[in-house]
Amino acid sequence: MYYHQLIEDSIQVMNDTFRILREAIITMEDIQFCGRQSKNDPESTPVLTLLILATTLNIDPTWLATAGRLLRHLESKGFKGICVEIADPTPFDPLRFSPVRPTNRILGLWDTVRTEILRENNLREWTTLGCFRIGKTANHLEHTTTVFITVKPTSDDRGWRHVREKVVTILERHKLSDVAVLIQRDEFTYQTMPHSSQTPFKTPLW
Repeated sequence: MYYHQLIEDSIQVMNDTFRILREAIITMEDIQFCGRQSKNDPESTPVLTLLILATTLNIDPTWLATAGRLLRHLESKGFKGICVEIADPTPFDPLRFSPVRPTNRILGLWDTVRTEILRENNLREWTTLGCFRIGKTANHLEHTTTVFITVKPTSDDRGWRHVREKVVTILERHKLSDVAVLIQRDEFTYQTMPHSSQTPFKTPLW
């Protein structure tokens, strides 16, 4: 829609963007124009977006105000319907999983804890339940012991906070306050071996 205009005005647009970011004291790692589409509720076509990647240790309201300022500036230049995102890429880093350490108390209690979690919750939207050390660094010793629950990708967000609180209560019941709880949309796919006549296994694995 605006790609031809962007190509013609790219130098000026980028210079204006850099100036606004400098004035807001935002240090960016990367900047690009791209088509963005929601994964959970996708638009019919990708939305032209000015995507700015920056890092911060704290949630900063300056980012929202700066995104609004950039949006208004771009709209004043004729880029109607464009979006502006300033995002910290860290949350998008993939999770790293490692086994629970033998010294962690939950290892010996997991059968009991798992049974209580399954008994005290409605499992209709669940796809998996497990316990791992989860983090984003390469050093697995820095990862946090976590009860990890996955739910169907089509599941909405309503009720999952309540589920998390129930799992936390079960952990506290067993004095496992150092164990985190993570609920995330995901699904497993099953595939038979080549030339196999068996049907894929559909039952969720716990």
